[in-house]
Amino acid sequence: MRFYGLQPVAWVDKSSDLKLTRKFSHPPDIKRVLNQTLLVSACDSLFRNPENFVPGSLHFCTEYWGEILKGHPDKEEMLLWIREGVRLEPFLNQYTCERFEGKWVHGKYPPNYHQKNNVPHCFNKWVTEELSKWEKSGVIIRETDKLRAKVVLPLTIEPTKPRLIHDTRYINLFCRDKP
Repeated sequence: MRFYGLQPVAWVDKSSDLKLTRKFSHPPDIKRVLNQTLLVSACDSLFRNPENFVPGSLHFCTEYWGEILKGHPDKEEMLLWIREGVRLEPFLNQYTCERFEGKWVHGKYPPNYHQKNNVPHCFNKWVTEELSKWEKSGVIIRETDKLRAKVVLPLTIEPTKPRLIHDTRYINLFCRDKP
């Protein structure tokens, strides 16, 4: 078993059963699958165990992504993202000068912005539990005196699901329209 970060990589089948009884106990060689020299069915599918999810761990699978992206016109750029992370600059406007919530914002990078959440009181406990899960899995990091976020986007909630939604309108002012 290989370790990525602090979590071991584990594989599950479609039923999320860790005790695999299928053809494979770990993913087969990606080259054999892509070259169609290995017969597999949907029942043989394996997935990364979501309980062992580590944010930002794509770079541990660069070899697989290289094979998967073979022939893709943006393969090299996408592999660079996987190896080194995505740089913001290619996605930003040269300069932004717009009104947002009654104030002018301008610059290449977003100025400091901290907005309070817009969560109905009846969901406060649920939101706190969800954010705690995100923090434990590394999706978010708690601010400290030494680590302060420059931009904090407000959260709102889709009450019928329920699910958390972050309001990205402020950041989007600085981003190019790029599909």
